[in-house]
Amino acid sequence: MSFSSDSILKHLDESDYPLLNANYDIAAVRVVGFCSQEKWAIIFELLMSYPASDGIGLMLFVYGTGLKVKQGFETPVLHVPLEWRRYEIQDDELDEKGIPFIPEVIQVHIRGKLITVHTNDVIRLNKAPEFDFDLLVHLIEIYGEELFSTNKELYLYVSEELEKLIQFDNWHHEDNWHHGEGVGVWEGDKFHIPSYTSGVKIIAQILETRNFDLYRSQSVRNLGFDWKVFT
Repeated sequence: MSFSSDSILKHLDESDYPLLNANYDIAAVRVVGFCSQEKWAIIFELLMSYPASDGIGLMLFVYGTGLKVKQGFETPVLHVPLEWRRYEIQDDELDEKGIPFIPEVIQVHIRGKLITVHTNDVIRLNKAPEFDFDLLVHLIEIYGEELFSTNKELYLYVSEELEKLIQFDNWHHEDNWHHGEGVGVWEGDKFHIPSYTSGVKIIAQILETRNFDLYRSQSVRNLGFDWKVFT
């Protein structure tokens, strides 16, 4: 094996980290790990609402040594499972309560299929001002895995020589502060560092050792990131 869990974590620590960007609201995260004897890759799939851009959708951020594309925030968009024309929501039109006007019916496309959403069925979470985020959470509850990538789509980003080894659903980014530890690290800063996130460390160790008992050593599905907490 030409890489180690430590080298994976060092690589991630030196890269950007997508889970705590303040410019978008994250509704769900899936993390997938790949490797061969020589190379490795980790893909973060974020179902997000991006108010400053196109509204809602899936973004992939890939990292590693076995990639076909640029990594991190330079990862290109190569497939779009969810499409929605955000201009249907008129943010500059307010109702009598000062809330943006929401049409009674909104149409989205999920994998090319037209989906009609009755907006009265969308629960307003009151955690993000934009309707986009609430709509995305509503769609995730109903369509789930269809909104994430297929294996074929993941291999648009990762070399075919790599094996898909592990997939963590319902990723939760652990609020792990480690106050004051480490040279040059401000209090709280390790919240942003992959090597101080238990789930990321487990992924790195599994890619190195293929010891899947590490997955069972703690409740990985409940580590670290939850949209109910984030927004």
